[in-house]
Amino acid sequence: MSDARWSVTEHRGRDGFISVEADWRRLYSEMPNPSMWHSFEANRAYLEHLCPSPEQFRCLALDDGTRVRAILPLEERIDRALGIPLRVWGLPCGEWWRISDAIGPDDDARELLLAEVLAHLRRDPHRPSLLVLGRLPESSGLWDAAGQLGPRDVFTFPDGAVYLIRTDSFEGLMGRLSSAGRKKLRVAEQHFESLPGARYVSCKEPAELAEEFDHFLDVEASGWKGEQGTAVKSNPELEAFYRAMTQSMVEDGWCEIHSLHAEGRCIASEFCVFTGGQCDAPKAGYDEAYSRIMPGKLVLNLGLKACCEDPRIKYANEMSDAEWLDLWHPESDGLRVDYIALRPVSGMALLAGLRLRFGPIRRMVRAFRARQKARVRRARA
Repeated sequence: MSDARWSVTEHRGRDGFISVEADWRRLYSEMPNPSMWHSFEANRAYLEHLCPSPEQFRCLALDDGTRVRAILPLEERIDRALGIPLRVWGLPCGEWWRISDAIGPDDDARELLLAEVLAHLRRDPHRPSLLVLGRLPESSGLWDAAGQLGPRDVFTFPDGAVYLIRTDSFEGLMGRLSSAGRKKLRVAEQHFESLPGARYVSCKEPAELAEEFDHFLDVEASGWKGEQGTAVKSNPELEAFYRAMTQSMVEDGWCEIHSLHAEGRCIASEFCVFTGGQCDAPKAGYDEAYSRIMPGKLVLNLGLKACCEDPRIKYANEMSDAEWLDLWHPESDGLRVDYIALRPVSGMALLAGLRLRFGPIRRMVRAFRARQKARVRRARA
């Protein structure tokens, strides 16, 4: 139930975003384990380079009558979950910004934020039919708050997971690997170190980052990512976003690039963002000509070692649940998307369509594909 002392103030566009900077940074500093997608610098880089409509970006600030207690960043965008273009309001999200959340510590404001924001948004006569939250991590306060809404008001579906690797100590990290896994890494290290000019590179100083960032761009685009157009270098806006991160992540954390160099070239590189007690690794790549020495695994292990050497860092978030990460016995952090009705008729009609598409129809399609794959395996056997 809404409390009269709470109020929501809306700040629009770039100027609105800048106007909440002081409160955003204060709230970020009060969070026990903030991540890349919570930081002011990362959101500023997103707004400048990746946001589809910066003028429609808005920050909803929850105030308790004394100070701002939480901020929910929203953007207006087109969602195609039902196969048709739908105007929605949602947390920042897109092909290159895959996780989102509210800003604020775990307190009473976190529990009230969604209810107060919904009341505010539903008073807007120009509101779209839906509010989209996600992909939300399990640690988000919005996860629990959306779960308390009535089934007619929200549709929720799981949307993958990310792997978290504990980095309490490098000895502990290696001890959790199987003996076969440790042997694979040792053999790969020996093969790499036998190459002419083999060296490990870890950098975070601005001048070093600028040089190593160019190596990262080249090697990440050298294989299938470059061929399919999904590499950072293939997308000017994405390149500008990551370049801005290397230059601006100062107050909320810092960036590091870990690389393997040999034979006069960079053969693997990982881009990392350190915030609070966590390291996020949104991008990595390697030269497929060196796949025999497992450069992707070696550069990840180099980054994990750097995390273990910093007592502040408790987890490395690999921003993926790729099967090859199982080598390090990661913990899985589920992600989900919540669609919430803002209009009583059109919003609930769209939720019904989502339940149909992502409920029984999705299960039937997945079952059909599984049977097809089984037939292929039996034919090859």
